[in-house]
Amino acid sequence: MSRDRAKVWVGILSVAVALLLVFSLGIAGEALHISGHLKAEQNSYEGRCPIPVRFTGELQVKFDKADKSRKVVKWQYVTWKGTTSAPHAYTFTPQQATHNLSYQFDWRDEQAKPGRKARPWVAVRMIEPEQREITKAFFEYHCQ
Repeated sequence: MSRDRAKVWVGILSVAVALLLVFSLGIAGEALHISGHLKAEQNSYEGRCPIPVRFTGELQVKFDKADKSRKVVKWQYVTWKGTTSAPHAYTFTPQQATHNLSYQFDWRDEQAKPGRKARPWVAVRMIEPEQREITKAFFEYHCQ
């Protein structure tokens, strides 16, 4: 192959790779529309500590009509104190665009003194494909 012909092929391949990169970055850069809600089964608790606190809710991914791809979403639960759960993951599809959430912990705050009230929260923080808070649930406690 002559040098000129090789240069032409290198140029064509360079353009093809550049177009492929631009196209794939455009797809990866599309915003994924994720929404959700989380709530404490009871918004307030009264009684002895530790107190079991249970949260339920759902995550939902909005798909465009033409989008048939799978979307993996990773998240974790975060408390007002900065405590995080192990990561969770779910693969959403257009046929399964909703996932039920369930989280529970025992309220064991060393600062929970009799007669003290607080308004703590638990949030769902998305880890992938981006990092952001999706929803937050508040609850109240009162240790006796």
